[in-house]
Amino acid sequence: MKRKNTQIKNDLSVEIPGKKTRVDKSSSDQSQSQSQTSTKPNKKPTASAVFSYTETWGKIRPALSKEILKSLDSQGYERTTPVQFATIPQMLTGKDVVVEAVTGSGKTLAFSIPLLEIIKKKKKTIGKQPVLAMVISPTRELAQQIYDVISKLLQLSGYEYSLHLAIGGSQNEIETNEQTAKLKTEGASILVGTPGRLEDLVCGRLIGNTKSSSTNKKRWQSSTGRRGSPVVNCRDLEVLIMDEADRLLDMGFEKQLSMILSVLPKQRRTGLFSATMSEALTELVRTGLRNPAKIVVKVESLDGVGIEQKTPSSLKIYYLVVPVDRKLAQLVRWINSRPSQKYIVYFSTCAAVDYFYKLLSKYYKQIGTTNSGETEESNGMLVASLHGQMDPKRRKLTFDNFTNLPPATSGLLVCTDVASRGLDIPDVDCVIQWDPPTDPKVFPHRCGRTARAGREGSALVFLSPGREETYIDFMKIRKIPMEPTSYINADLSPYKATDRVENPENPSGSPEFPDIDEDSNNLINTFRKFAASDRDIYEKGLLAFVSFVRSYQKHEANYIFSLKYLDLPLAGMGYALLHLPKMPEISSSKSSSFIPYEINVDSITYADKQREKQRLSKPTPTVTNQKQSGQKQKKKLDSWSQKSEAKEKRLIRQEKRSKKREAVLKASEKLSLDENGNMKPDEKANIERIFKEKQNQGSKSLRSIITK
Repeated sequence: MKRKNTQIKNDLSVEIPGKKTRVDKSSSDQSQSQSQTSTKPNKKPTASAVFSYTETWGKIRPALSKEILKSLDSQGYERTTPVQFATIPQMLTGKDVVVEAVTGSGKTLAFSIPLLEIIKKKKKTIGKQPVLAMVISPTRELAQQIYDVISKLLQLSGYEYSLHLAIGGSQNEIETNEQTAKLKTEGASILVGTPGRLEDLVCGRLIGNTKSSSTNKKRWQSSTGRRGSPVVNCRDLEVLIMDEADRLLDMGFEKQLSMILSVLPKQRRTGLFSATMSEALTELVRTGLRNPAKIVVKVESLDGVGIEQKTPSSLKIYYLVVPVDRKLAQLVRWINSRPSQKYIVYFSTCAAVDYFYKLLSKYYKQIGTTNSGETEESNGMLVASLHGQMDPKRRKLTFDNFTNLPPATSGLLVCTDVASRGLDIPDVDCVIQWDPPTDPKVFPHRCGRTARAGREGSALVFLSPGREETYIDFMKIRKIPMEPTSYINADLSPYKATDRVENPENPSGSPEFPDIDEDSNNLINTFRKFAASDRDIYEKGLLAFVSFVRSYQKHEANYIFSLKYLDLPLAGMGYALLHLPKMPEISSSKSSSFIPYEINVDSITYADKQREKQRLSKPTPTVTNQKQSGQKQKKKLDSWSQKSEAKEKRLIRQEKRSKKREAVLKASEKLSLDENGNMKPDEKANIERIFKEKQNQGSKSLRSIITK
């Protein structure tokens, strides 16, 4: 689907110290070019995606080896993307690179190909293989994906280099120890993994908290603990790649990266790849790279408007202004109006993912059901969940099941931002964001899970009427344009302002959605019945809502997303809660939009008979215990934000008092020394001692110290 009256081009700006090259490929240049095809023939790039592809692989200079060209041809990669055509020659000529390109632009191949071309020049040794290349990824799923790409290239090219995947938590301890022992004996030419696991392998594992003193000469020795021997030696390393480099820093991996970099040779080729640049990443470039080439792939307009985008031209991003209590109905209607598609739905918290996974899987199971364990499948719709607090094995199984879905199967992945970076899930048609991310930088990464490798895709974000609508202009400033989309009626037709039935209680209404939507209310009641029939769903709903409120308070764009502008009771209706949780943020709200569900919540049972048996076996709390717990609850009634603010104010007051006391004591000491005039050294030292003791023992009076 092309944009109206707008031609899109890819603008490659390659900055090299001492010279600047700019390569522009307009639509006319690309009209004769073929699109890059995937191994799955059913989803080919559309006409608008042709602009994303430049030259054939044979035109790259220095030339690629016959083995690599054969491997690429076997996988159906006929042409390069702009980021590949710009990056590969720079790395092959020995330059460090910093690559910033939109999501889905082919960055994985852009570093995998030169990585293999560089290490093949090294003579293969007999016995234990030295580490020649390392790829660091922020998440297990992305590391697994990179591993698969490089493994396929090695297999089809015939290169006999060993490849090792180092990710934590995916195996049990026995399997991990076996793999580590094998790696220690045989080595590996290429390491792909997450920062924590790679740190253990190349720096040695932390085995205590004894501070290092005499062993500082070992570079892998941590200042906070003693380490074991490294499993592999990296002195021969040729290439270091950090994929999603800004995410590595955002997730708090600075210490692990510093430790890894400290044991790597300085004479190496380094590549930083990301869709966005941050200040921390810029600092890393200054300290860790030598004279790097900066490669920026932009999407710009050719019609003179000068529009620059940070998202692919084949991606359409929509926003829907909808009341918070109708989000769930709009989500279901959007999915039902576009059957046989693959969806990813993002939530801000793990608790919300667990809750809505339960609700949606139960909803789609009403028509007909089979249970596949880690995912729920009904009537052709597979519902899966993914977040960072899941068991690693279950997390991997869920990801694999969703990734390997047949093209004609409808799929719905409910997840947090753990699945927002770098992951290439095949054939995702649409990304839906229930909440905008707390960090605005994550927004384009979420959207980028669709419209990858030139394919078309769409993204949708829900916004509440009023204050949240300014998010549209906020994203426009960040070069992420969005288009409005229509509210969906119960019959799945787009809503028109002429369809509006005026609500007598709210005569002004809104032209963007109807004043009354009975079908939406009925759907909410359906979901509330789910909660009333299973205590697990009921409890998960309360946790999800509390976590949502806390997440909303932490939003970086808090001038847009502020609780004082949000109708929390109405949001509780949108979460299909049976009752609102006891929260000061809610008790201070003047809204009466929440309608409690008529049920005794103590009578709600677990659908899981074992859990229900455990619940019933617990003693019923007595009246005295209830009173005591009620008193404790009153003490905890302050909201999380109020507690945090009060603690901060208390620390500031303590610091001010401490500084004031110190200043008064110093002034008093000076005055005492001045009044006594010429004193003997021991008398002067005695006065100084008195005031020092007073400073250290602020609770005692000065008189009690002097009269000792």
